[in-house]
Amino acid sequence: MGSFHSVSEQHLGRYVDEFAFRWDTRSSLGIEDAERARMMVKGAIGKRLTYRQPDKTQEGEAQAN
Repeated sequence: MGSFHSVSEQHLGRYVDEFAFRWDTRSSLGIEDAERARMMVKGAIGKRLTYRQPDKTQEGEAQAN
């Protein structure tokens, strides 16, 4: 089935970065899962993932339905 069923143009750069990281840290280069996970966490230090706050009017409508 696969993980990605569609790729939006808006997030294409992020998809490419993820697959480049996977390719650059593959097992055939001697980098195993635990080391890859450490590298990923180390690369996330100091970065924030933010989301838009939900619109309260739409949230209330969804709960009513």
